[in-house]
Amino acid sequence: MLYIWIFGGGPPLIIYRLNLPETGINIRLLCQSQGLTPLQLQKLLFLNTPQSIYHWYSGKSLPRVDNLYNLSILLNTPINDILVAEPVDITLDTLDGCYQ
Repeated sequence: MLYIWIFGGGPPLIIYRLNLPETGINIRLLCQSQGLTPLQLQKLLFLNTPQSIYHWYSGKSLPRVDNLYNLSILLNTPINDILVAEPVDITLDTLDGCYQ
C-alpha cells in the first residue's frame, strides 16, 4: 500500500478500487446467511425483475446507491462490510497533470 501526501502536509491519500466479483460473492453470502432469496430481494427493493440481483451476485454490476443503502438495512450490515475494496498502487506519475 502506497501513501501519498497531497499538497505536503495533509493526511495520506489511499485510493481503493471495488472488487466487483468479490463484492458479488459477499452480497450473495450475506443474503443467504439471512435467508433472503433473489425473488424476495426483488420485492423488498421494488425491482421489476431479479436480473439486477443476479448481476450483483456474478460481479457484473453493483447495486445503485439507494439499493445498496437498503440492502445494508435488510442485511443489518454496514455498507463497508458489503463492498469488497482493495488499495490501488498509485505513483506520483499517475497523478501527473491532475492538478494543473
